[in-house]
Amino acid sequence: RPVHLEDHATGKPAVLWIHPGSGAAAKNADPEWFVTSAKQFLAQGGTSVTISLGPADEAVTPLLTKCFTDAGVPFKVVQPSDVTALRTALASSATTFVGNDTGVTHLAAALAIPTEAVFLATNPDIWSPVGEMVTITNLKT
Repeated sequence: RPVHLEDHATGKPAVLWIHPGSGAAAKNADPEWFVTSAKQFLAQGGTSVTISLGPADEAVTPLLTKCFTDAGVPFKVVQPSDVTALRTALASSATTFVGNDTGVTHLAAALAIPTEAVFLATNPDIWSPVGEMVTITNLKT
């Protein structure tokens, strides 16, 4: 897993950015999977967890926040108003990104943020984000 606890060039804190939704429920990893990722990141010395949500993620939001709260994992939720705001927030704070097969995951990879792209319903050989710091996790059964 890509864990970058500190950006040594900027000295900014280690922030795991999670985007747990997508435009299709079949593409979404279980919220508990993201909780486990966050726990691992924090156990390795990570500073904080940010969860981004967009309009297509309304269905996953209540269960996701409940899972994180019940697990005792501290997090903050951001809902950027548009792609420009999302890009600015990602670039300025994320040191590691984890997300489903979605446009936000491709954006994180394009910004050279170490990215773990999670695939369930789509083919990572076709749809994987491009970047030198991209790890693919295929949860397809």
